[in-house]
Amino acid sequence: MPTTSFHTPQNFESIHSIGEPFTNLIETPENPQVSNNKSLDYKMILLATFIVIVSSSNDVAGKIVTIPMGNYSFFLGIFNSAFYVIVYFSVLGVRLGLRWTDWSQILYAWSWNRGQPVAQDNRQENKIKLFFEGVPQFKYFMAMGFLDGLGQIMGLLAKPNISGDLIVLCPQTSLFFIVAVSVLVLKTKYTFWQLWSVFSATCGVLIAVAPTLTGKFKGQFIYIALMMFSPFTGAISFVLKEKLFTEYNKLHPKNKLDIFIVNSHGSLFQLLLQPLIIPLAFIIRPDLTGGLSFSHYLKDAFGCFAGIMPNATKLVTAMVVGDEPSHTCQYMPYPYIIYIVINLSMNVSFLFFLRGATTLMSFMTTKTTIPLSISLFYFNWPLLKANEFSWFTIIGLFVILFSLIVYRLSSNDQKEHNLPCCSLNMILLEQFIDRQDPENEIKDINS
Repeated sequence: MPTTSFHTPQNFESIHSIGEPFTNLIETPENPQVSNNKSLDYKMILLATFIVIVSSSNDVAGKIVTIPMGNYSFFLGIFNSAFYVIVYFSVLGVRLGLRWTDWSQILYAWSWNRGQPVAQDNRQENKIKLFFEGVPQFKYFMAMGFLDGLGQIMGLLAKPNISGDLIVLCPQTSLFFIVAVSVLVLKTKYTFWQLWSVFSATCGVLIAVAPTLTGKFKGQFIYIALMMFSPFTGAISFVLKEKLFTEYNKLHPKNKLDIFIVNSHGSLFQLLLQPLIIPLAFIIRPDLTGGLSFSHYLKDAFGCFAGIMPNATKLVTAMVVGDEPSHTCQYMPYPYIIYIVINLSMNVSFLFFLRGATTLMSFMTTKTTIPLSISLFYFNWPLLKANEFSWFTIIGLFVILFSLIVYRLSSNDQKEHNLPCCSLNMILLEQFIDRQDPENEIKDINS
């Protein structure tokens, strides 16, 4: 199964916010081959089109569902975790029953990994390493669940308070965080053009959020910062996933770790660790309870999800940009049901898509959703008014997309030509320039 990562929970909340290094980790039991079968190509194109549409709709639905919840919106993370625990373990159970997944992988997930023996002379300085390696293998799943849950909380706190286009663009900082964590933890090498594109994409995000630093949108800044930094925890989780898959492949070179083992256990610990994650929301937003006791606040939050209007109506007022009218809990849980159906459709179709798509096709599909998602926010939707048009958003979008394309090209060069760290070479560009040179064209003809 393909190795995968998700920057908030253990499901894909939005496929265009997946860190671009993720596409380098896509693997299947057999290397995917580009089929010459026209019917297969036709099906992949239809599936890619469906994914683009449903992913863009998912962004709008994800924004809408936070509006009636207001200050309770981050509680949606609990229900997301619980839902995907059921989904992933159900799928895993079917795979185990059909013997598509080996039971030994379940045992591996809960096994004790003592690591390699350490020489006696080095034992003193390797105490921390020995302690970490002595912890059961589910240490990775605990860390992933906590980090993904924390990132999800940050995103859900921010979403009701920022415009839809920024919800799409701000998580593009995931590329910066994943590359930074990969360099620091995994000692990954990147070329100059990869590092340049990371810097450029981050600048694109800053351009898009520039208008919020002044004027009537100035109050959004704290929430924009939350949205921009929410991928950071997901980046660490991404690196842990990569490390987990690498360790398993070393022990079992002929058998890859099933992605549903990782997603199901990660979601399980994300749900179990919610009592530790939720209080962190009150550190980020100390005024979140509005003066209510924590127990009263929790009761009202679950009541709001069920469509019951709490007594403290000021807490359910959606703090949305501009002149957006206030909404109450009376619309719940129907927006959430719509959102979870769309989100599940996106997740299932995207996992099927990755098994047959080329890297280029998956890249183009995930990035096509960015401009489409932004354009959808310029229309009126139930509970959600259209965004104000901003040239900063358009310019920032162009810079981000251009940077991601450069990153994709330079990543291909590094992989195919084994370029050294910080290399200035861009092979595909050099080959293109050579083809445009008439002298080189004459040489090719003569040869």
